[in-house]
Amino acid sequence: MADMTNMEPAGRVIAVFRGEYNDAETYEYYDEVLYKNSSYIAKRTTSGNPPPTGTVSDDNWRLVAKGIMDADISESEIVFEEAAERSNIESGEKSKTIMGKIRKIFSDLKSVAFSGKYADLEGIPDLKKVATSGSYDDLENKPSIPAAAQNGALTIQRNGTDVQSFSADQSIDVVVNIEVPEISRSTAITAAGEYALDAIEKNASIEGTLAYQIAQQNNNLSNIANKRYRKGADGYSLPHAVWTSVLELTLPAGTYIVAQYVNFPGAVSGTRSIRLCLNDVPYTPSPQLLTAMSGERIQQSYCTFIKISTNTKLGFQAYQNSNSSMTLDNFMYDVLKIV
Repeated sequence: MADMTNMEPAGRVIAVFRGEYNDAETYEYYDEVLYKNSSYIAKRTTSGNPPPTGTVSDDNWRLVAKGIMDADISESEIVFEEAAERSNIESGEKSKTIMGKIRKIFSDLKSVAFSGKYADLEGIPDLKKVATSGSYDDLENKPSIPAAAQNGALTIQRNGTDVQSFSADQSIDVVVNIEVPEISRSTAITAAGEYALDAIEKNASIEGTLAYQIAQQNNNLSNIANKRYRKGADGYSLPHAVWTSVLELTLPAGTYIVAQYVNFPGAVSGTRSIRLCLNDVPYTPSPQLLTAMSGERIQQSYCTFIKISTNTKLGFQAYQNSNSSMTLDNFMYDVLKIV
């Protein structure tokens, strides 16, 4: 018989079997291949195009016979024997071999694997009744607890003197009354370890009492009054266009609050001003204290802080330029030393 593999494709009338499909091979018209356990015939020259598995035919191949790999085996019977020992299944193994291994795994499982019951376990530990009851009475070999001794006593003392005693196994409630005498408000004690002072103690000589603190505040206010300086004048005459010193005094070193009050009369023309001076020099942190324009009557108070480091003359200078002398109605100031 002639070799059909060397026959020109156009002259073939029967298929030429080429074995398992290979992507590297070139297949001619009517070449037959085996692919995934099914056979296919080439419809034209093709290479690198595997036969279809989801359809009967495509541009290159046509299904000839469908293998068992794609057949319905749901009703097929598989005859197998249980494997001798457990082992994992491997790719490429026959169905009966795989089923034998699975059978071995199930055979080795105990009844509890299928029932899930504690009673089907083997080697169950022997649990005592207490494990399920939780009752102390179900314990075995319970320790022996001796009765409490009845010869002890508890004694409560106050400053080393017994107040009351009772036994340790006392079965009734015991009340111990410790009397604390009231502290005399006139003889309160401040020594360490003694009784605390009464909040309303009236003896102002006892440090820590409210009376003592009030006395201290009164003393502080008295000291402040002794550090206050006051000057005042009425009807003081001021010449025209000249800064004139008014009400001067000498202060020792310290920090002071200076409060001033002035009352200028009205004027037809010009201005009226007053300023604070230290040693006849205007106090630079503060400009003129106040200025009144023509026709105005002015009443104004002023307050400022000053700090001096040595004995210093403090005073005020007044000024007016109404083209005639002017009388200063009222002028006074207070100086309070705070430090």
